Amino acid sequence: MEKLTPSSGDMNAFMDKLSPSNKKIVKNLRKIILKAVPNVDEEIKWGMPCYSQNVMICNIIPAKAHVSLAFFKGVGLTDPNRLLEGEGKKMRHIKLRSENEIKTKIIAAWVREAVSLNPR
Repeated sequence: MEKLTPSSGDMNAFMDKLSPSNKKIVKNLRKIILKAVPNVDEEIKWGMPCYSQNVMICNIIPAKAHVSLAFFKGVGLTDPNRLLEGEGKKMRHIKLRSENEIKTKIIAAWVREAVSLNPR
């Protein structure tokens, strides 16, 4: 897969397909992820933005009524407020229905923590 940069045409094409409300959520999540881990790799995989650093960290999954931010090793993340959903062995996600639900500090901390869960 092609490594994408913040000005990538593939990411712009992806964003152009989103509803206005989902586009705002995705833009904010993307900004948080890229700021939290400046050297993260961003790719379009499985039709959605995926972020990795040697191994997968998280991805952004737009749906009709919300956008999910999923962490591949989410079970290991600190979540005292129990915001993360999911019951699988490893993956956890948060569903965001509006821009106002984005908790920037918590999401940035999860992204940094998710990186720390991966072997170097």
